[in-house]
Amino acid sequence: MAILRLVSRVLVLAVVVVMLSGYGFATGQTTTVEVPHLIGLPRSIAECKLQKTGLRWTVGASRVRRKPFVRCGSRVLPDPRVKRQRPAASSRARRGATVRLEDTCTLLRFKKPPTACH
Repeated sequence: MAILRLVSRVLVLAVVVVMLSGYGFATGQTTTVEVPHLIGLPRSIAECKLQKTGLRWTVGASRVRRKPFVRCGSRVLPDPRVKRQRPAASSRARRGATVRLEDTCTLLRFKKPPTACH
């Protein structure tokens, strides 16, 4: 009798664990996200996409950011365009991971930057 009770408790516990592990998948709360395509976008829009996706970013050698420099939906001029991103678009990354961006201003480190970068 004791063995039967132990087996039934283990089975109930196993069912509960399976149900709880599937909860995150069923609600869309996954630990990885798809990295959005950012190349060619103005940097302010790219930052907003990364924030919505749950990713952090760095531009050139700047510090890691979690919030856009400009409020999402606002227009800022000049707004340099993203030229490179790592990891690549459509790859999977952990929520909270850092995406490295290079834009028209950060790629001009050894040349005189245009006035749009000041």
